[in-house]
Amino acid sequence: MPRTVLITGATGTVSTALMDALEGAEVNLRALVRDDSKADGLRARGAEVFVGDLDEPGTLP
Repeated sequence: MPRTVLITGATGTVSTALMDALEGAEVNLRALVRDDSKADGLRARGAEVFVGDLDEPGTLP
């Protein structure tokens, strides 16, 4: 059974490298982003995208 991995700040450099490292692993990727307009590449990689900001709890799903 695949594990679910949530990556915060998913459009950043470190998170992009983490997604590269997880490619091919049996995981369900979820990505938290602040700006949905930057998330198309994440969706193309199969990530389920959530929009929110950790500094603003009311924006979190």
